[in-house]
Amino acid sequence: MNIAYVTTYDSSNIMMWSGLGFNIAKSLEEAGAAIHPIGALQATRTLKNGLAHIWATRFLGQRDHAHRHPSVLRGYARQVSARLLDLKNRGIRIDTILTPGVLPIAHLETDIPIAIWTDCTFASMVGYYKSWTNLSARSLKMGNDADRMGLRRANKLIFASEWAAKSAIEDYGCDPRRISIVPLGANMNTGISESEASSLVEQRLRTQLRLLLVGVDWQRKGCFFAIEVTQKLRERGINSQLDIVGCMPPHGYNVPDFVTCHGFLRKSVPEDVVRLRQLFLDATMFILPTQAECQGIVFNEAAAHGLPAIAPNTGGVSSVIRHQITGTLMDVCSSALEWANEIASICSEPDRYKNLSTAAAVAFSERLSWTAASKRVFSLVNQRGGLLPDF
Repeated sequence: MNIAYVTTYDSSNIMMWSGLGFNIAKSLEEAGAAIHPIGALQATRTLKNGLAHIWATRFLGQRDHAHRHPSVLRGYARQVSARLLDLKNRGIRIDTILTPGVLPIAHLETDIPIAIWTDCTFASMVGYYKSWTNLSARSLKMGNDADRMGLRRANKLIFASEWAAKSAIEDYGCDPRRISIVPLGANMNTGISESEASSLVEQRLRTQLRLLLVGVDWQRKGCFFAIEVTQKLRERGINSQLDIVGCMPPHGYNVPDFVTCHGFLRKSVPEDVVRLRQLFLDATMFILPTQAECQGIVFNEAAAHGLPAIAPNTGGVSSVIRHQITGTLMDVCSSALEWANEIASICSEPDRYKNLSTAAAVAFSERLSWTAASKRVFSLVNQRGGLLPDF
């Protein structure tokens, strides 16, 4: 099966979109698809769009998404069309176009079936992430118009979570029959088996209670809250330690002695990979009091190591963590004490902890690894027939 994998950026660059774009293409190739990348698209610049952007950002103090302007999207579509024609002229018959975002195909005119695999919609992001607040009026219109056109051009809509799928249905009127849910995979190649997860339980429960948090944004990932949770556990007489990976505390803040900040560990550096994997294996629970999350690939990585996770029930988190099956979903208004009580409860019941741990390892193998996710997506895009686009 020949898939034209369309991105605005260079999908061979593992640094783009946290490596997700790269891993989508790589995993689909491993699933049996022939991937023909179309990316590194050039944004068309117009004076009108540029002046409107300057007015919104410099004079009105708003955030402005100039890259969603129709002139940019039409330019993307022309470039994609030209490269599709080049593939055709070289005798390559494309069976499906797959894209992780609507922008390059919003204005694309083609008879080739289109599939979108993404973790959010424009509407779901507005006001959810801090960087998506105070958007200019034109950004709101351009963003919604682009998503509406792009989503309706696709034959298959594959979302990483029920949260994103709900937005597509409610905000853009997408047909639920066109929608499938497939979480994006973990940025780790392998996980531990169910039996290995089971064998780790005794070790994890008899040693110091170690919480692990992995995230690159100290504020949004809830590092202060995680420290407070750890403090509450210690006040209960539970010897607890918190390891934070991915970010460092704000300047001038001294972390308590029960907190270790490891900084950013790169998956491109073998020594960092070994160190990160050991932190996952040594941890008792994974904690991420995130304020906003489209999916949270790091939850997949916790599952890969048979590590129960605790996180707020926000965004697409519930599509990765199954409540009381692979971890716990807390109410977004829950206090640090309530989090501490839940962690203490889980760790005081060996059978419950073991069930969560082994279920997490199974979840990784069956649906949260790139291998499992790509097989599912390959099957979906390889299906003949199906619904026609809405336009």
